[in-house]
Amino acid sequence: MSADLNTCISMQGTAEELLSMLRVLRVFETDNAVRYSDQHDCAYIDMVTISGASGRKDTNLEDVPDEELSALVSGAKKGLQIWASGPWGIFYELGDVGLFEALAHSAPTARFSGSINGFVTGARVSLTADFTDGKLYLSEFTMPYEVLPQLYTEDVEKRLPLAKFCRIFKIDRDEFDSDDYEALIDEEGFPDDIDFDTFTDLCECSEIDEEQYDAAIEKVVALGIIDYDTFCDSIDEDRYSVKRVYDPVTKIYRKGSDASGCHGLTFVAAGKLTSFKNREQLTEYIKSQGGAVTGSVSRNTDYLINNDAESTSSKNKKANELGVKIITEDEFIQMFGRP
Repeated sequence: MSADLNTCISMQGTAEELLSMLRVLRVFETDNAVRYSDQHDCAYIDMVTISGASGRKDTNLEDVPDEELSALVSGAKKGLQIWASGPWGIFYELGDVGLFEALAHSAPTARFSGSINGFVTGARVSLTADFTDGKLYLSEFTMPYEVLPQLYTEDVEKRLPLAKFCRIFKIDRDEFDSDDYEALIDEEGFPDDIDFDTFTDLCECSEIDEEQYDAAIEKVVALGIIDYDTFCDSIDEDRYSVKRVYDPVTKIYRKGSDASGCHGLTFVAAGKLTSFKNREQLTEYIKSQGGAVTGSVSRNTDYLINNDAESTSSKNKKANELGVKIITEDEFIQMFGRP
């Protein structure tokens, strides 16, 4: 996979916390680069630049001892700004890189925000991170290039429906259907790349003259229809992003952007309950807190609730196989409360 990616991170915290996070960056720049060279099984960054109290410093962190890093962060009351090239190496999605999670683990009471932006083979991608109050909020955007023409066509058709298009450009509806319209937009580049002569060649059923065509194009522009390149640059990444919240203590990801209650988490219950009246009460409570309950353990399960963690039941066995965390009722109540 070819890529052109860049990483930017803004860190705030104590000198000790900043130092811990710089050590993580050193691992990703040095240790991971060596590991990738040997095993081709991880991601790494390079060309790290640090800006803080001591000014801007372009550095290979491998060559910087802890003493110098300590001096670098000692006066950084406003934190540090980090820039790096990459990540490079092996990863399926940006969310697999693990850089932001590693930073959160290294300094759980610090604060940082960061982003990875750029392009990979066939797609534009980004990953933004905001670590605050002990929770890591992640938003990952992937837009394959092959999807953009269809999105653009849909946007044009929404702003200028076929019937209105035919009326403005004096086209016989019986001679021009939705497939013709989509081809005009997707394949021919309407409205930006088509002049009057080209338009009349493509739409022979149109009775529009050149003066009317210019007026029609002005109407199209007034509808907010922009050219394809501008449309691609203005894509609302938030609309197409996958959001997750990561807890560095439990090492659990929640789906969505709500870190409260059971939001974004999936539970399975097993064995006898002692604190809740029955499974129905437990299920109702979890759902009221934004969570989901299923009957069997899978890769989508976040927690298995079982008061007997050593049970040899099929659910426990499956949870252990998949690495699903098993918690007791008391642990559940401590983490998520009760009715």
